[in-house]
Amino acid sequence: MNVGRVASLALALGCAVTGLSATGQPASSRTVALTFDDLPFVAVGAAYLPAAQRATKDLLGVLAKHRAPALGFVNEIQLEGPDRDARIALLQQWIDRGMLLGNHTYSNPDYNTVSIEQFQEEILKGERVTRRVLASRPSSRLFFRHPMTHTGDTKGKKEGIEKILAA
Repeated sequence: MNVGRVASLALALGCAVTGLSATGQPASSRTVALTFDDLPFVAVGAAYLPAAQRATKDLLGVLAKHRAPALGFVNEIQLEGPDRDARIALLQQWIDRGMLLGNHTYSNPDYNTVSIEQFQEEILKGERVTRRVLASRPSSRLFFRHPMTHTGDTKGKKEGIEKILAA
């Protein structure tokens, strides 16, 4: 996420939260859920941490300015690296600002291309750190979002993973 994308998001978010359309006209009264996938940050290159810290600060600042609650879905593979503790601290910032976190699996696989067992492992591996971070906010529950919103390419896979998630 670059700064330009954060600014565009801020404009869209500001319009949504204040009840104005992009033209400044009153918007219809609807409820909007603000969710963000692939936390803490998606980037390629050596400057990951400074970019992630800046984007997290900017995004959480906009959400706070508009008193907009949000839910961030975590891919814990994004926590891997020599600066792991600093990356985990980015998730803690979400909790400290009153936001929620959810599990988006460890590495964001397409459930339609892996087995139920492989996907279950992705779910379990994808909540190890997130659950610890959420423990600082005991009233929070852990949400889950399927990557690409793929819930299974067969009825058996869909029902199988639903049972696992319910448990």
